[in-house]
Amino acid sequence: YEVVSVDDLSLGMVDNLNDVEFVRMSILDKELEQTCKNADFIIHLGSASSAPMFQEDLHKAMDVNVNGTINIFECASEVGADVIYASTSSLYSKCPPPHREDM
Repeated sequence: YEVVSVDDLSLGMVDNLNDVEFVRMSILDKELEQTCKNADFIIHLGSASSAPMFQEDLHKAMDVNVNGTINIFECASEVGADVIYASTSSLYSKCPPPHREDM
């Protein structure tokens, strides 16, 4: 497989990527479909995932999490790609480890 990483770099650094094509773009961008046109799979990790992200700008965090995720699924549907969605351990912030999926 060829790997293409799409990221707006709001948190990460392109230096963290090795041996992948990189496209600087938000999952909110409507051009995302063009970037994903040859995708077999889309691994969706692009979300505001911690309390500080929400506290800093609630509307932006919700926009990325809701509308960005809708955009991912619409792109996947258009190009016939499967989506793998990964949640975040921040979801369990008030629960002591170990975390179980059946909580």
